[in-house]
Amino acid sequence: MVPTEVARASIVDCSPITIPGRDVLMAVEVISPGSGSERTDRVRKVREYAALGIPQYWLVEYSPQPRVQVLTLADGVDVYQAGPVVAAGATFTAEALADKAISVRFDPGTLTEF
Repeated sequence: MVPTEVARASIVDCSPITIPGRDVLMAVEVISPGSGSERTDRVRKVREYAALGIPQYWLVEYSPQPRVQVLTLADGVDVYQAGPVVAAGATFTAEALADKAISVRFDPGTLTEF
């Protein structure tokens, strides 16, 4: 699922079945310990999303403490640079820039696990 707020304006009005990675401004994965997908989320998807040109990739974890790892695409290369790791109790603001600015501000401690 790609919310319209994190997709390029050029694709928001159309209803594609598949959205090209280059049109996605941010991908967010929630790490589920013991699910078997942790390695995929931390290794394979990092490489794949960078190769697609997705500017930001966030890894959200609940255990042992809620936190968000922000990865940002390096200029001119398809490799993510590690940004801040934001723990519960800290508020951060992240921006995704493309044809529109998106600002996200929250405390990871407010995230709840279902």
